[in-house]
Formats: sequence, C-alpha cells, structure tokens
Amino acid sequence: MATAKKSKAKLRGDNSTGYHGVTKLANGKFVGQSYFAGKTHRTSQYGKAIDAAKAFDELVTQAQKDGLLKRVKFNFPS
Repeated sequence: MATAKKSKAKLRGDNSTGYHGVTKLANGKFVGQSYFAGKTHRTSQYGKAIDAAKAFDELVTQAQKDGLLKRVKFNFPS
C-alpha cells in the first residue's frame, strides 16, 4: 500500500472523520471498521484518523484478497 500524506489525501466531507470506514470513539481515538462475511471487522484503535484510515485500507485489502469483498472503497487508492 502506498504511503499517503494528509496533504495529498482527499478528505471526505460527508462524515465527521473525513475518511471512509473510520469512526471516532467516545474515548477520542479512531477505529477503522467494515462489515463483511456476516460480521463487523474492526482495526485497532489509533490516536489519529489518518492512521485508522490506513489500517482500514489494509483490512479491506486483505478481505478482498481472501474473496470476502468484491467492491472496496479505499481511502488511499494506489
């Protein structure tokens, strides 16, 4: 996966974190999550939204390789 800089990433305007699949938790940390194979899959918690977005991309990339996801929206397409 390509390394992304925040200045080059196009942030989404339709959610609070700016990244697809990233949620801010009540403790102030961020987590990436996606629903596939009948359940919600989450990444670890991160202090920065961009780190959770990168982890989300890794999560869905692996799920796609395993054949669990067909269509994927990446935060940092490469």
